[in-house]
Amino acid sequence: MTTVSVITIDNMLQLIAVLEETETGYFLTRPLRVFRNFTPSDRGTIETCSLVSWVPFSEDEVFYVEKNKIVNVSNLGEKYLFDYFNIAETTYGEEEQSSEPHLEADEPTNDDIWDYYEAKKNNQIN
Repeated sequence: MTTVSVITIDNMLQLIAVLEETETGYFLTRPLRVFRNFTPSDRGTIETCSLVSWVPFSEDEVFYVEKNKIVNVSNLGEKYLFDYFNIAETTYGEEEQSSEPHLEADEPTNDDIWDYYEAKKNNQIN
């Protein structure tokens, strides 16, 4: 089964990736590292997160991690899927960024996003 997941590795690094489980491990497709930043403010500490390439100087999109290196796997929240796919496309350089402003529309469903990703991966759309 393939799904978009939040993966915690044994060194407590968190990744978001399209995940495919095998008998001995996982294939992580287009993994993005969750980078957490804490900034002090008058109201306490503010946490911000960004997604960055896990292996920044590699052209590979698929990585294998053995199960004994994985501490936790959970599904990425549906409200974050659209952002993950947009950032993954930008990070892995598959789609040129448009200069047109982003127009608000009805939020896509998980199935819509997955269908788009699969069609893009299979070169069915530009």
